[in-house]
Amino acid sequence: MRIILDILEKHAPVNPEMTVIGGLAQSNLFCQILADVFNRRVKKPPLVEEATSLGAAIAGGVATGLFKDLTVAKKLIKSKFTNEPSPENRKVYEKLYPVFKKSYEALSSVYEELVSVGEE
Repeated sequence: MRIILDILEKHAPVNPEMTVIGGLAQSNLFCQILADVFNRRVKKPPLVEEATSLGAAIAGGVATGLFKDLTVAKKLIKSKFTNEPSPENRKVYEKLYPVFKKSYEALSSVYEELVSVGEE
């Protein structure tokens, strides 16, 4: 995911905060790892599992004219918990990231081979 974020940042401004939802968002450890790896504040709403349904309801409300636009989500969904990047953890992840990228690129041909196995 960090590789994807790096690519996005080369082409467009990226929010310095991120909001997480879903099952993994219930894990404070997972949210802390995200904050540390991405060097961003990670926020989560109080109802992380229901956020997808609420998002669909908001989109439906916009489509039917109940809401003016999607910015209503900011009014309806207030983040309750926040993880800040840890400077100590950041140092470790920054040292590991170039090694991770090398290993990821080195495995590129292996990934292609795995895809072809499923095609046989």
